[in-house]
Amino acid sequence: MVINLKKTIAFLYLLVFPFMGLFAQTFRADVNNSKVSLNESFQIDFTLEGATGNISPPDFKNFTLASGPSSSSNIQMMNGSVSQSITYSYILTPQKKGKFTIDGAVAVVNGRKIKSNSVTIEVVDAQQNNNKQQRSNQNQNVNPNNSPNTASTANIGDNLFVRISVNKSNPYQGEQIIATAKIYYRVTIADLQISKTPKLTGFWLQDVKLPQSPQVTKETVNGKQYNVATIYKVLLFPQNQGELVIDPLDLETVVRLQVKQNSKSPFDNFFNDPFFGGNPFGYQDVKQKIKSNSVKINVKPYPSNPPADFDNLTGVYTMDVTTDKTKTKTNEPITLRISVKGKGNLKLVSPFTLNLPSDIETYEPKVDEKISNTGDVLTGSKTFEYLLIPRREGTYKIPPVTLCFFDPEKSKFITLTSKELDISVAKGSAQYSPPGPTGTDQNAVEFKGKDIIFIHLNNVVFHPIGYYFITRPLFAILILLPFILFIIMILLRKKLNEIMNNTDLLKMKKARSMAYKRLKTARIHLKSNNSQEFYTAISGALNGYISDKLNIELAELNKENIKSELLKRDVNESTINNLIETLDNCDFIRYAPSQDAMNMSGFYDQTIDLISTIEKQLK
Repeated sequence: MVINLKKTIAFLYLLVFPFMGLFAQTFRADVNNSKVSLNESFQIDFTLEGATGNISPPDFKNFTLASGPSSSSNIQMMNGSVSQSITYSYILTPQKKGKFTIDGAVAVVNGRKIKSNSVTIEVVDAQQNNNKQQRSNQNQNVNPNNSPNTASTANIGDNLFVRISVNKSNPYQGEQIIATAKIYYRVTIADLQISKTPKLTGFWLQDVKLPQSPQVTKETVNGKQYNVATIYKVLLFPQNQGELVIDPLDLETVVRLQVKQNSKSPFDNFFNDPFFGGNPFGYQDVKQKIKSNSVKINVKPYPSNPPADFDNLTGVYTMDVTTDKTKTKTNEPITLRISVKGKGNLKLVSPFTLNLPSDIETYEPKVDEKISNTGDVLTGSKTFEYLLIPRREGTYKIPPVTLCFFDPEKSKFITLTSKELDISVAKGSAQYSPPGPTGTDQNAVEFKGKDIIFIHLNNVVFHPIGYYFITRPLFAILILLPFILFIIMILLRKKLNEIMNNTDLLKMKKARSMAYKRLKTARIHLKSNNSQEFYTAISGALNGYISDKLNIELAELNKENIKSELLKRDVNESTINNLIETLDNCDFIRYAPSQDAMNMSGFYDQTIDLISTIEKQLK
């Protein structure tokens, strides 16, 4: 079915290309509890994945808005793959009992509207819901010591934690600060993903793109040396004065711990003794959730008595006002450019009000933004282009424009004022007639010297009497074509939505391409003849491919379930043995570096052939 879908999309590509943007995003609504008691609060989240845009919430009738909206971004990093979404959350309290439906929210993405699903909330008596909650809590606390990772988690201790820090804890309103989240670890991390980014209520934010392979440094904390890597960074602009809070960041990790091997066989214990070069320890992957600290920011207000034209703009800016020409003719346009450059939140710079003479018409400006966060500072330019059209000849003066902002470095308000510009307008070939009571200007009436419109002598196509295009087959085809395309679009959208909403299916479909991306790292180590890192990368690529393809968590992979699952999918046993042997060779050479004389180039080609063979046999 997948092959047929691809062929259909390829065949209709030119027809449906303008509509494909509709399927690139998903927009959904979720609640943390669909059955609540009266006066009990619950949370509703509207999540937009694969895009950014403006979100308008629905009417929360029958509910009271307790707080919100608060926004959060969600970034997941899994084996080199990065996905991102944004969530707007609201806390609601029901007003009366019953079953109520909350309509979907509307998001505007690239000029198009997307609507989320609706959700149904059942509001019951307080006593009924509390009893249910009590029973739920009792069931959860029957055996609190049954967690499978309790003993292993204790071994992690303070060897793994996340810390959020800011470069300024007492900024001015609108002043840029940098929030950075770093992970500190003294254990082996097999996998890491950000499950929840901080809620940044009261801030305007700009994400900072980090490299896929973060640089690892060393830091000493409380007398212990840690490996440190930056996993999240954002530029923040506080919009309100007073105390603001950066909420904690949540991480889900897989930690690889060394555990003692307890074999029942005396021969295993004998040959695992370090005296014979054995290793009495094995490795166990443990899932570990960690939460960072929260950070309080005390935002200073602007100084008193700001200028009248101050519009809450903070930063350091320059302004340049120019025209493309100083001499023109009536009814011929002039372009006035106002360019603002500097560092700060340039997106808050609004269009300027021009006090132009009445004989010069203007329109809404064209806005061009070139903003980047190079060097962890938001800098760039924002240019407004105004089209000016003088309607009468004469000499005109364009009054100065002003830009007022607060400079946090100097702690004072600064007003920039442009120079007055002169424009000379000569009489043009066309006259302009301003609208009046009669709709015309008597002085503008001119004799054109023409009162006869000549017959066109172009070729004329004649049709016989009784010929009507509506009776032709082409007319029927053109009428039916939009309906056919509409039906095809609905079917495609339904199928693509099924695929996009099924994350496990997406991972399985992309398993091969993701494996080849990971093998690029092995190729780099192959060229540098770094055998240890080469075989580590090969092992990671194969394990990641099997995890994605079989939909098995990486931490739960072992030889037994790999072999069992591949046999269920009719993969040849010889191919399975080849896969397990390849993984064993990687581990053997990684932990026994003196045995790395194997032909790495041949091993690399063999791995690619192995993945291709498994793909063919799985189909």
